[in-house]
Amino acid sequence: MRRAIAFAALGLVTGTAVWLGVQLTRPEVLPLGAELPAIPVAGPRLDTVLREAGGERLVVLYFHTDCAACLEQLRMLEAGAPSLGPVRLYLLTDEENVDLASFARRWPRLSTSDQVSWGVAGREEFRRRFGARSTPAIFVFGPEGRLEAKLLGQRTVAAILKAAGVAAGQPAVSRAGAQEARFPAPGGQTGLFGAGRPE
Repeated sequence: MRRAIAFAALGLVTGTAVWLGVQLTRPEVLPLGAELPAIPVAGPRLDTVLREAGGERLVVLYFHTDCAACLEQLRMLEAGAPSLGPVRLYLLTDEENVDLASFARRWPRLSTSDQVSWGVAGREEFRRRFGARSTPAIFVFGPEGRLEAKLLGQRTVAAILKAAGVAAGQPAVSRAGAQEARFPAPGGQTGLFGAGRPE
């Protein structure tokens, strides 16, 4: 009996060590310095592929509506929305049946700000391009469209702005020249949020 328990424990330790070795040697999906992945996104004000935003710093928040930490993150962003300054914020989920009307009521500043866009990205596509599986996950891209920071778990607006290299209250930059290309929503659908961004 003791021998069986010892072999089982040895097998468990060996299996865990092999799994950790594979995880640690596997290349990171989106390493620091990587370009912003071109990923289709559908939303109330966008049917687009995320692109380098014409010199703006871009922050992508990946969230789920059934995640308490995500909802708290959205609450903190709502309270800090006026201090976002030159940061362009994309709030992305992979939940296709989200109720954006309730978002507008619950987070009116985030829903009406020109610096903020809500959207849905395909789950597998998002995971393949960004590597994120846990929420909230925050990705900070610099003016050249390269990843500068990854933040897992909820963060204060000040911490997000610090990761983006921006002082709170810094004025927003003009949206003229932003390079956003329009594409169909994930799966070719445009009905998730109505007709998408008007022409």
